[in-house]
Amino acid sequence: MHSRKLCWLPVVAMSFSLIGCPEPGGEGEPSPSPSIVPVMSPGPETPIPATPTPVVAVTPTPSLVAPTPTAVPPTPAPVAPTPTPVPPTPAPVAPTPTPVVPTPTPVVPTPTAVPPTPTPVLATPTPPPDLDHDGFSESDGDCDDDDGAVHPGAAEVCNGIDDNCDGATDEGVLLAFYADADGDGYGAAGVSREACSAPEGYVADATDCDDDDGAVHPGAAEVCNGIDDNCDGATDEGVL
Repeated sequence: MHSRKLCWLPVVAMSFSLIGCPEPGGEGEPSPSPSIVPVMSPGPETPIPATPTPVVAVTPTPSLVAPTPTAVPPTPAPVAPTPTPVPPTPAPVAPTPTPVVPTPTPVVPTPTAVPPTPTPVLATPTPPPDLDHDGFSESDGDCDDDDGAVHPGAAEVCNGIDDNCDGATDEGVLLAFYADADGDGYGAAGVSREACSAPEGYVADATDCDDDDGAVHPGAAEVCNGIDDNCDGATDEGVL
């Protein structure tokens, strides 16, 4: 019997532990006890058959000790955030535009490029050649560029040529010749001709006083015949 009592003690102790009562001789503070499953063992006195011991479920008795209330921290009342004063955004004030008087930029007129008037380049005409090398070409008035003695300003010579190219031939240099009808070498003053040299039948002497009589002419011998044989204006002088 004593052994059986001892076997139930753990069960009772566990019951106290489950209901939160302090164990006898404890410090008054409930402490959790490990769950102990009583195992029946035979005592020394009485042999115990090997029948499994039934585990009696102990219904926990409500603790007479009021549970210590767990201190629940108070839920802080929501604190409304203090609104930070936002300064009002000042309305943009449009600056009064300062009237800017534009400084007039002097406009310098761009000179219109006037293309230079090309100076007409007159081709220098090539002078005609001076073939006779007398210093005068045909363009200079040389009327015969094959004769170096003929050119403007040349001395006029009685030669049947316009030596000075003035348009006249032998002007001022022609000689007078007189007809010599009787062939005595003396011509009659009444019949004359200008030429550079005596034409045939003409002579340069015009002192024959009878051009029909060859014996009558200046220098002839005076004969007593009633004729002025020597043409000195006297008849038969010195022979009468």
